[in-house]
Order: sequence, then structure tokens, then C-alpha cells
Amino acid sequence: MTLALLLGALGLTAVWLAVLAWSRWAEDVREAEGDEMLGAEALYPAERITIEAPRRK
Repeated sequence: MTLALLLGALGLTAVWLAVLAWSRWAEDVREAEGDEMLGAEALYPAERITIEAPRRK
């Protein structure tokens, strides 16, 4: 039983470390590519989006 708990804890730790490494890698890729084509903000920068109400006649 204790061996199973120990292996489970080691497995969860390994998964957590893998997710952490992937997120840091993804952040490095975004910085290196200048956020090109990696999301809505890259495709539609906030400063270019304007929403205007229709004008009444």
C-alpha cells in the first residue's frame, strides 16, 4: 500500500514537472516568435479593434 502511494506521488510529481516544463517552453516560443499567429490577440490586436454604435438618422 505504501509503495502504491509512493509511486502515485512520484507519478503526480512527474506530470506536474512535465506541465511546468511545457508551459515554460511555450512561453519561450511565444517570445521568440513575437506572438505571431498564436492566438486571437496576435491576429486582432486590441488597439485595432473598435466597436461603434450605429448612427441614427
